[in-house]
Amino acid sequence: MAKALATESLSHIKSLRAEFESKTQEVEAQNAELKMQLQHQKTMNEHLETRIEQLTAEVRSIRNDVEANRQAQDQGRQAQLKALKDDLNARNRAEKAETEKTLLSTMETKAKEATQDLVSRDELGKALRAFDETLAVFESAIGDKQEPMPGDQTARRLRSALSNLESLLCTQLGDMVLDLMKLLEKLQQEVDDHGVRLKKHTDQHTEASAAIKIIESSVAKLCAPDQRAGLAQSPVKVESSTHQAASDHDDVKQITRAEVNEQLRNFLPTLVEKFSGYLQDERVKREAVAKDADAATSNISMLRSDLDSFKKEYEASLEQLARHNVDLASHDQSIRSLESGLPTTGAEIKPELDELAMQVRDVQSWQNNFTTRPLYRDIVEHINATLPNGVAQQLRTLTARLESFEHYFETTNAGAYKKRRLNPDGSTTTNGDS
Repeated sequence: MAKALATESLSHIKSLRAEFESKTQEVEAQNAELKMQLQHQKTMNEHLETRIEQLTAEVRSIRNDVEANRQAQDQGRQAQLKALKDDLNARNRAEKAETEKTLLSTMETKAKEATQDLVSRDELGKALRAFDETLAVFESAIGDKQEPMPGDQTARRLRSALSNLESLLCTQLGDMVLDLMKLLEKLQQEVDDHGVRLKKHTDQHTEASAAIKIIESSVAKLCAPDQRAGLAQSPVKVESSTHQAASDHDDVKQITRAEVNEQLRNFLPTLVEKFSGYLQDERVKREAVAKDADAATSNISMLRSDLDSFKKEYEASLEQLARHNVDLASHDQSIRSLESGLPTTGAEIKPELDELAMQVRDVQSWQNNFTTRPLYRDIVEHINATLPNGVAQQLRTLTARLESFEHYFETTNAGAYKKRRLNPDGSTTTNGDS
């Protein structure tokens, strides 16, 4: 009977030990699984942080590149527009100045040649023939439309330059818009993928936290004093109607349970201490992962705000480009109005040129018919009217009158006056003095 009790107690001890070992293995397996999950989660978090940093760097570099390209393109467009405007203004001023200078020089030359005193008829005829040939070429160009209008070639060049500039701007803008749209779509896809991964990792963190809490509760229940007391005071009850061997069986069971409980008391604090430290570390890591997830969320929100600002800048650049297109259209309209006004200007100048030619012909006819005979006759008539007897006759009359007056004076006053003689000492004496 004692042997049977010993065998039963040994089997019971073995079953308890097996149960304890199975639970210990299960706990260790769960611990290993949690360690693997945490390690995997840590690796994934590090990869996510690295990827987020790379994405942030790429977005910053893309934003810097886009900003630099936009500034360079704006500066290039402004420089091209300024150069085009300066070229147009310079060409217009040059053509206008050249035309005015040519007309003024021609008019001045013709006027000088017509108004000079010492001009020959041959030179005047050559100048007039050249002027008539110039007018004839201009009139034939206006009437026949065979020769190009002044400024027509410049206008064609300006139109071709404007068309080339518009096509170049449209091509570059289209390529830039397509590249930016592709880049934005790729960046948005990556952000969405990271959001999905972050959500998945958050769910895994939640599940791991729940599992850790379950393990903590299980360990706490296992280590509770009442549980240990229950383990110490939970003998297997047998029927009270057994004989004297039952007391021996109870004693063996009590002894074995006391040994098992002692081993559990020695092992469980160590297990609890290890699990407590490990769980504390895992809690710290979980909090760090949560902080990293919050930082990643804030980085994603910053990226989205940067994308919104980039979209706003892109829309502003499109509006600026539209304004530049409006300015180009207005310049094109001004050029066309200038071209349409060229024939009117030519028609307005033609009567003035005809009038100038008529004046030149009048001056030539006056020069050909000019003579000084009427002027000489007028001068002679004026002299005769002013001095009827002549200057010589008047001088002769005055001389005769003077001589008669002197003769009369000498004859009437000869006895009354004596001649005076000048002495060497300066005194005067008369002829009667001794």
